[in-house]
Amino acid sequence: MNFDELLKIVDSLSKEEKFKLLQHIQQQITEKEFYSIEDIANLFGINWRTVQRYIKIGKIKAIKFGRQWRIPKKEFIRLKNEGLD
Repeated sequence: MNFDELLKIVDSLSKEEKFKLLQHIQQQITEKEFYSIEDIANLFGINWRTVQRYIKIGKIKAIKFGRQWRIPKKEFIRLKNEGLD
């Protein structure tokens, strides 16, 4: 399924169904224990390179697993509450 097909499906939902879908997505997001750089970039509407730079300068706390960075849930919640300013 591509993005356009997904948009057509979402557009066909009622307002109540869209609300339930959004609640489900939010629940799935907050149940994660670790977030990737791409997850954080998408959730905050910024470029993934910006997230990498913030990790490098210590603005975002992250853990390196092998070659990939992961942002702990606790840090995600802090970022959500305090913002990235």
